[in-house]
Amino acid sequence: MSQASGHRHIIEWRKANAVNIANAKTVLMFREVGRHINTALLGNKRAGYGKQIVATLSSQLVEKYGATFNLSRLKRMRKFAEIVDDNEISATPWH
Repeated sequence: MSQASGHRHIIEWRKANAVNIANAKTVLMFREVGRHINTALLGNKRAGYGKQIVATLSSQLVEKYGATFNLSRLKRMRKFAEIVDDNEISATPWH
């Protein structure tokens, strides 16, 4: 293996590793956002008023952070937080 190909291998491996870590952290963030909405904002209830709370939150988050936090995505984050437990989400991205 030439020196150049060895350097390329290191660079490509590190770049791929950085992407994997960023993706894992993003998944954790989505679950935490969903869990926060479910517990802190809605008190684990599905009352009708919750729809307006989530819609308002979505508008605020979209304005500050972009379309990643639109209403349909927040709904998916909430559902994700309901169905995936802490052990599953923390173990999977790192192994």
